[in-house]
Amino acid sequence: MLAQSGVSDSTAHALHLFAFAAGGPGFVVPFGLLLAGIATVAGLQAFIPRWLMWLGLILSALAELAVLALVWRPAVFLLPVVRFAGLLWMIAAGTALPKSREGRQQ
Repeated sequence: MLAQSGVSDSTAHALHLFAFAAGGPGFVVPFGLLLAGIATVAGLQAFIPRWLMWLGLILSALAELAVLALVWRPAVFLLPVVRFAGLLWMIAAGTALPKSREGRQQ
């Protein structure tokens, strides 16, 4: 597309920014909402340990701050941090869940 004549630099730049917004903050911000929902419900019902709940909530807050990457360049480092740490948190939370409802700690 960029090799065709008639594609201006501003159009290419706009497409580049759209691709970044969709792949970076467009993934991390909703992923942070997912982390917050899982951490809150599983933590308050004692399905996962409290420290794992708080770690998920901290990661979700960082994920929501990652939207600043669209306007503030130093916030871009939050995107891979939250993406990979959040996926590791999801694995840890999944393994910490009890096998059945009877296995829940009270």
